[in-house]
Amino acid sequence: MGKSKVTDYMIRYIEENRMDAKSLAAHAGIDAGKLRKDYKEPLDAEEFLSLCAYLGIRPEQVQRML
Repeated sequence: MGKSKVTDYMIRYIEENRMDAKSLAAHAGIDAGKLRKDYKEPLDAEEFLSLCAYLGIRPEQVQRML
């Protein structure tokens, strides 16, 4: 599967804010493998929105950053 700009952005956001991706994934109900740089599958829409809600990020903010 190809790379995803949204998934790449979220991974970068997590790293830049020094967050624990494994813990975030557990709280947001996402496979932790999707929050690693070498992910095999990108975040789907539901996972992206769940992560945004947990982090307090508006999805529109992410779109502007891409």
